[in-house]
Amino acid sequence: MATGVPKFREVAWRACAMQTARFYYMLETGRLVSEPLASEMKEILSKPAIQHKFVKGLAEARPGAKIYRKSGSWRSWHADSAIIESGAHKFIVVALAEHPDGGKWMQKLIVPLHDLIVPDKLAANDLQPFQ
Repeated sequence: MATGVPKFREVAWRACAMQTARFYYMLETGRLVSEPLASEMKEILSKPAIQHKFVKGLAEARPGAKIYRKSGSWRSWHADSAIIESGAHKFIVVALAEHPDGGKWMQKLIVPLHDLIVPDKLAANDLQPFQ
């Protein structure tokens, strides 16, 4: 279907959750770009312009977490993606939702996800040796 929009413009903003997570993984492991560009990209991603979705949820509930992220919204579609560093833990999270409240869902979703990956006390500390 011809839209009059150059082909690269039609797909320039589209990415699935897996490819978005892969982008962050490659950035974090030095496979996307070399230093110092990787550090510069993370510096840019560390300064979100809007305090919503993952940023708002972490800022309110887990203020020590560092976030490198990109988000977007279009009509009722909401997206957020990030590398999150909290203590010695580092993880990648991507969320997509098609609902007017999708941004609020992401704000609420990030805290239990964080706590699942970054527990207050490691389960290994509770283990007793076999008798």
